[in-house]
Amino acid sequence: MAESGRTPQARALLQQCLHARLQVRPAEGDSAAQWVEVQKGLVIYVCFFKGADKELLPKMVNTLLNVKLSETENGKHVSILDLPGNILIIPQATLGGKVKGRNMQYHSNSGKEEGLELYSQFVTLCEKELAANSKCAEAGVVVEHGTYGNSRVARLECHSNVPRLQVRSLVRSHTGDWMDRWSKRTKSKLRRLA
Repeated sequence: MAESGRTPQARALLQQCLHARLQVRPAEGDSAAQWVEVQKGLVIYVCFFKGADKELLPKMVNTLLNVKLSETENGKHVSILDLPGNILIIPQATLGGKVKGRNMQYHSNSGKEEGLELYSQFVTLCEKELAANSKCAEAGVVVEHGTYGNSRVARLECHSNVPRLQVRSLVRSHTGDWMDRWSKRTKSKLRRLA
């Protein structure tokens, strides 16, 4: 939930990884399961809400790729661009869920077609940012991604050196600008997990 009562347009959860592997297609008949995987880098789980539009994507990508979450060998925190590191993007509709009684509701999530379009553009912008960054280009880092709208349960294997997660919500301000906001509830939940 965003501060000041503003409705978030997108939410992302970031997780450092030493290695991450996501099953994008299960084994069927004679064909083996299909996986995408990355080495040291960042896993980005992303969800778009109703009312989100492509105008928020550049701000969102800039924020997520420049947050100093990744830890270097000497313990310094740098952005994924400065590390440089790989990225695995996973569409995660459950980030938009709200608890009502004993059930989860996802009424705030964007529609399937709108969500797919935003997700595809988000992945493309991340790929372009990594390709344009000289450190990332030299290191040969990659962006891999999951399949949007896949209703099957995805298998994720993620090995991390620290159990650090970061949740980011993007909201539109009263002036119409996009702002990156942490809710007070989210901050306190993360402090309790640490």
